[in-house]
Amino acid sequence: PLQWLGAAESALGNKIAAEKDLVAALELVDPKDPEAVDPYAALASFLSSQGRADEAATRLKEAQKKLPDSATLQRALGDVAVAQGHFDEAIAHYRAAIEIDPKDVSSGFRLGQALRKVASIPPTARLNPD
Repeated sequence: PLQWLGAAESALGNKIAAEKDLVAALELVDPKDPEAVDPYAALASFLSSQGRADEAATRLKEAQKKLPDSATLQRALGDVAVAQGHFDEAIAHYRAAIEIDPKDVSSGFRLGQALRKVASIPPTARLNPD
């Protein structure tokens, strides 16, 4: 699928081609496919890696409107929240992912990382991130 081509282009440093392929993959999404969220998650990961976490969040919100909730979607939302520095939001998404799929080891690991990060941030800094 195009999402894998986009991932390959990204790994090779071809950022423009990677984004083009990842965006094109969204046009092929079948909302009935249980893996339909994967292209959205791949694009969100790419955008976040390019310092464009706000765009990634927008794409995942599109996915939330079109697709059923899933552990993958919640994990991707958590990852973007971490990229934005919104750790409490990330924790909520990782917990939601684990609630959907209790065997989701990846979300469990990321939840632990986010909880550890929040514990190292003074509460006043979390309340006023600006």
